[in-house]
Amino acid sequence: MDPCRTGRGLRLPVTIQKPTLHQDPAEIIRFTGVCKRFGDQSVLQDLNFEIYPGETVVLMGPSGCGKSTVLRCLNKLEAVDAGDIEVRGFNITRAPRRTNWNQYRANIGMVFQQFNLFPHMTVLDNITIGPVKVKGVDKAAARQQAMALLERVGLVEKADRYPITLSGGEKQRVSIARALAMSSDILLMDEPTSALDPVMTAEVLRTIQTLSQEGITLLIVTHEVDFALRVADRILFFDQGQIAVEGPPDVFTQPLNHPMARQYFELLRAGKPVPDQSELVQKHQPEAV
Repeated sequence: MDPCRTGRGLRLPVTIQKPTLHQDPAEIIRFTGVCKRFGDQSVLQDLNFEIYPGETVVLMGPSGCGKSTVLRCLNKLEAVDAGDIEVRGFNITRAPRRTNWNQYRANIGMVFQQFNLFPHMTVLDNITIGPVKVKGVDKAAARQQAMALLERVGLVEKADRYPITLSGGEKQRVSIARALAMSSDILLMDEPTSALDPVMTAEVLRTIQTLSQEGITLLIVTHEVDFALRVADRILFFDQGQIAVEGPPDVFTQPLNHPMARQYFELLRAGKPVPDQSELVQKHQPEAV
């Protein structure tokens, strides 16, 4: 028996118009039939999608729908129960036991909701410690690279400051620079602005928008609908562990047939709180029958 029960979702046919920068036809990430459970709860159900080099893909949906679990499975922080995940052609779900997962993670940048900076280190040291300790990069070269990254995120003048002296937006931009310092061509972001006020959010979103134009593959979980519409090549809306609606941003500027997706985006645009997955399922259960 299949370890996860599939539901019904609406996956719209998508023709990806990739800019000149994104010409590699081979997918860099592929999910095939991925299932994940936590106890009796099915979080991912027969999940299938691909991401191409240089794409910016945004995952949206109510809390509890499986978005963050996708990132955690990609970064091997969670093991899947069924299916396959391939990254750069390497099947991480069927990898040999001797696989060095720390080395694997070092090549996939991860930006969390909480910044996870070392409080006793300067901004510069927070960025250089990974390349030096994990990848064996020369300290001088690591410092030069870190300063260039701080220039990219607009914080070069903060290099010798400690995290406690930074605003939330500045801390998150340092976290982004730290992830990029590992020379990652894939960057995973789990609600990178959820702990920030509107001004700080705008700072971080500008940085992410710049990265999306530089050819880095971005997979972003966010509830920032205006940002998603500006930066995404594709948006994947999740409902109960599946992709219910998928398409380029203009699909999501029009009324959606999927009732939960329609309510989700209406609430976000109105600035109202979005119920979590279980509440929305209960609300729309009669309509889905």
